[in-house]
Amino acid sequence: MNLKVGTTTQAQIIEAFGGPNIATIDGSGQEMWVYDRHATVSYDKTSGFSIGLFGGGGGGGGAGLGGLGFSNRKSRSSQSSRAMTLVIKFDANKVVSDFQSRSSSF
Repeated sequence: MNLKVGTTTQAQIIEAFGGPNIATIDGSGQEMWVYDRHATVSYDKTSGFSIGLFGGGGGGGGAGLGGLGFSNRKSRSSQSSRAMTLVIKFDANKVVSDFQSRSSSF
């Protein structure tokens, strides 16, 4: 959704975002809504390898099979978080008069 000053209504915002985390009145008497959203992104990559050695030898017409197996599994994972805060102010007609957003990743 694109917020537009003088056009977007409270009803449209509720339909798109749901209810705000905080609804209050600022110092100048304007209604203000605050949305705080947090997301965690996880990435997991597993890699591994194995080595096999097969050999044979025997005596007296018999065959033998010897083997060596080795495997190593390494797991790499990473995780990041993202936070976004959206502050929306409304005029007396419940239409957006101003808004600000901030986001951070860590």
